[in-house]
Amino acid sequence: MENLDQHLAFLVLRAALGLNILMHGLVRLRAGSRKFSESLVKDFEGTPLTPGLVAWFGYSLPPLESILGFLLLMGLFTQPVLLIGGMLIILLILGKSFQADWQTVSFQMIYVLIYAILLWLRPANYFSVDTLIFIQ
Repeated sequence: MENLDQHLAFLVLRAALGLNILMHGLVRLRAGSRKFSESLVKDFEGTPLTPGLVAWFGYSLPPLESILGFLLLMGLFTQPVLLIGGMLIILLILGKSFQADWQTVSFQMIYVLIYAILLWLRPANYFSVDTLIFIQ
């Protein structure tokens, strides 16, 4: 197989990101979405973000992370999942920027970079459910 190393490298990076995002969501769901949402509302007090918006985001984030992480891990709907995941990280960067939490923003930039690299190299997404069902 031509480009086997590229296909394997993409698989490793995609699966690692997928597992990371999946576990973010599952751990938060297990702890309780309400608890997570309430902690976010408290954390974002004093920012321009309204408590209602922050609470809604807090309830939405764990299931969204779980779904996106699982789909990435499987390599299903890879392009839209990478795009949605990247946009989600941009929203997280916006929130942390309101807090001037530049250390967290710096870590989030690493996620943006990984999402961008995976989008850019998506033609190497050979070992995936997308390839099995001819979605490319």
